[in-house]
Amino acid sequence: MKKYFKIFKNEIYKPIDLTYIKSKLPQINIMFNDTIDKLKKLKYFKLFSKYFVYPVFYSSGESYRFSNNIGIIYLKVNNKGKFNKSTTIIHEIVHMGIENTIVKKYNLSHSEKEHVVDMICSEYLKLHKYKIQKGYISNNLSSILTYDNIPTIIKKK
Repeated sequence: MKKYFKIFKNEIYKPIDLTYIKSKLPQINIMFNDTIDKLKKLKYFKLFSKYFVYPVFYSSGESYRFSNNIGIIYLKVNNKGKFNKSTTIIHEIVHMGIENTIVKKYNLSHSEKEHVVDMICSEYLKLHKYKIQKGYISNNLSSILTYDNIPTIIKKK
């Protein structure tokens, strides 16, 4: 048992090196501020008063949760604190912002939800180097042309 505890403590639960993350903060802040200004214009988008990003390396991928007007993002990093893309943070913010007003309200499937998030991130926000996730394109939502009418289009699907 001591052997396994040592492996867990030293290899799995060691502190994350934040040097890389700190070096990316200026770029993330600029992208965040530009994004928030655009998202404020969408009537159905829920902005939170605060967002916290927690780097984790014991996760299968990025995830989010929210409560009491606070959004929380779990950002998968390696043991050096490196993560895939800065756009991942915005992707998760978009998830949170449409969760109640679109996803739950219109009972979207996982594929449909990812498709809407991808379209907002790539087409509306025009995030630099954003890659649409493979396998999440929904034919039911391919007619989205403007972003103010997403709820209307989804309602008709």
